Amino acid sequence: MAYAAYNLAPQWGLLGFCSIKTEDVQLVELKSVSTQVTIRGFVAQVNAKLTYYNPGSEALQVHYRLPVDESAAVYKLEAHLDGRTISAQCMEKKKAENVYKEAVSAGKTAVLARQDENASDVLHLDLGNLPAESEAELNISCIMDLKVQTDGGVNFVLPTVLNPRYSPSSTSEKSNVLEHEYDVARVVTVLKAYTINIKCDISGGHNIARIISHTDSLNVTISEDAKSAQVTQDGGFKSDHDWSLLIYYANPYKTHIIRETGDRSTTGLMKDDLIMINLFPEVPSNSYSNKNEIIFIIDRSGSMEGENIQSARATLLLFLKSLPIGCFFNIVSFGSTFSWLFSDGSREYNKESLAEACELQKSLGADMGGTEILRPFQSIYSKPPQPGYSRQILLISDGEVWNVNEVTQLVGRHVHETRVFAVGIGHGASTALIKGVARAGKGYSEMVMQQDKLQHKVMGLVSSMVQESVQNVRVTFEVEPTSRVALIPKVPPVIFGGQHLVLYTRLPPTTTVKGISIKGNIGSAELSVSVQGSDVVTVHDTEMSLHRLAARAQINQWQLDEEEDVAEDMITLSVASGVVSKLTALVGVDQDGKPVKQIHHEVDSQDRDVILGSCDTSLECDWQLCSGDRDYVLFDEKIVEDHPQKDLKRKSGVDLLDIVSVQYFDGSWTLTDVADLSGVTLAQLKDKNPSQNESAWATAVALALLESKFNSVRDEWSLLANKARLFISNSGEDVEALFKAAQLFLATQHQE
Repeated sequence: MAYAAYNLAPQWGLLGFCSIKTEDVQLVELKSVSTQVTIRGFVAQVNAKLTYYNPGSEALQVHYRLPVDESAAVYKLEAHLDGRTISAQCMEKKKAENVYKEAVSAGKTAVLARQDENASDVLHLDLGNLPAESEAELNISCIMDLKVQTDGGVNFVLPTVLNPRYSPSSTSEKSNVLEHEYDVARVVTVLKAYTINIKCDISGGHNIARIISHTDSLNVTISEDAKSAQVTQDGGFKSDHDWSLLIYYANPYKTHIIRETGDRSTTGLMKDDLIMINLFPEVPSNSYSNKNEIIFIIDRSGSMEGENIQSARATLLLFLKSLPIGCFFNIVSFGSTFSWLFSDGSREYNKESLAEACELQKSLGADMGGTEILRPFQSIYSKPPQPGYSRQILLISDGEVWNVNEVTQLVGRHVHETRVFAVGIGHGASTALIKGVARAGKGYSEMVMQQDKLQHKVMGLVSSMVQESVQNVRVTFEVEPTSRVALIPKVPPVIFGGQHLVLYTRLPPTTTVKGISIKGNIGSAELSVSVQGSDVVTVHDTEMSLHRLAARAQINQWQLDEEEDVAEDMITLSVASGVVSKLTALVGVDQDGKPVKQIHHEVDSQDRDVILGSCDTSLECDWQLCSGDRDYVLFDEKIVEDHPQKDLKRKSGVDLLDIVSVQYFDGSWTLTDVADLSGVTLAQLKDKNPSQNESAWATAVALALLESKFNSVRDEWSLLANKARLFISNSGEDVEALFKAAQLFLATQHQE
């Protein structure tokens, strides 16, 4: 039987699947969590200290898991108990598991950390033989690279929510936690709150303009020279969400290059120097193409209920109105099943097809059950792309699935014909799925914590989707003396205009960098970015942060390529760098402590996360729970009451989506609609029309209204504005002159 954890009601609490050999449930108390975050520029070092206490009279075998970002490099695990330290070493996975089992069988205390077999954003930790009436402190360290968002903020997210994930009955890969290691006999809720302390130090040479959080109250202290800052949590942390902050540097888009020295006592990657390049290439404004077939995949499973589906509905409207004339499009909705908007294949974007799509958009609900995400992808790939068109997929999902590997591998096999972009919604969304499918599909991904930011992120991705692909990317180093410089991974990432691009390169310690150039072709145009060697900043980091990030990037690429002959290379790199992969694990054994008495209790400390608080809600059965003839078990939550999405309004009360909803497929508006939106009479609009075309004038006024009322969310409507400007131009009007006349008209009316 395959088990599916799905929509557990509370977003906090010690919640876990337990394998318990007796009827007595013995719980391991999580006393406190302390997390120290150190951010230098675009790199974050995270050190989490978790203190557990076994109040019982016997030693326990403890299993627990925690969420990590799928691109994070987890490289260190230590346990401290009774004044002794257990330091884990990275080794081949089977070997590590045998070391752990033998130690536990001998009565020794041991620790083991493994990446989930099917989801790289879940880390399983085992603490064997935690002595009775004793305390254990576990220290876990990882490194993350941080991306600059479209608004210029550098986003740091500390995953603290591991949502229950759906494991479809058809999948060939089951989570080893749900099925192989535990019998999933019961769910344990611990009514206990824990002390959680988070501190963050920020430095790295950038001038810091401000630091904010959309999720938490912070105490922020920025130094007088604005080069460093300290951040602490203001008050208690309720762990029903991922902890996050945004750092706004004074000039985030400046090319930033760091050279990290290697460890000369080692060999291979860790010995050489490592360069991290952060840049923001711009593509020509005329590189946008309408020769695209765009397929929107939207998650309508039960876990999307509430604000997620409301935001997805609003986003779909913006998406539909922004599509260029001449493209083809389709919409796939999925849950336990899936359905096509146009079952006969993608249709050309016109008045009729847009009308059908808008009817679907109005009725969109989270009413399709589970999260069978593989089947819609299989259905898409079973159909050939439109001849002469580039096929693009945009996925919106909360990513609560276990069969991540199956999905990413399928996407990777079809990357030659289809690009995939993805947006993860909500706290606890699977970064392994969202970032994984985008990497496999040579696209781009975004994680959205605040539902009202979804439109902004999605429209930024749509802008990237309709860009022509940058082909023939070359990265060239000018060095002295002449040496071999290797890109890690060796295949350059896909370049999108305005998006944060990160490159890692390895070079000998004696090499001096004189210059770096990145070039590519966009149709007949050329993309070119050059950097002087004097811009390279050299750092000495005992944690080898950049080396480990590069190792993680290479491991991710190898895992994606599915090449059998790279297994040995992956293990070698993983062991050398200490970065955990699907083929390795961290294991440590207490060699100095006395053997403990063997017992039979096995406690799964939790199903969510080690940084969770109290829970006061019990589980409730839903319509698919515990049915005897089902091939999966569904744990479901109380359905959250659907409530209207927060409208995007300004002081005038004008709603952005109201303006968008009445735009025609060709980019135009009518005078009647614009009169209603702007609060003027139809007669006034007609009287002040300097154009020979009423629709062109109405469209110019609508653009002026968007400009004056919604300039702060310009990215959400910029594509549909481009289409509107094209309509005005095709009407034979001077776009800028008519737009200025519209601005003057609105300003005059407001003054009156």
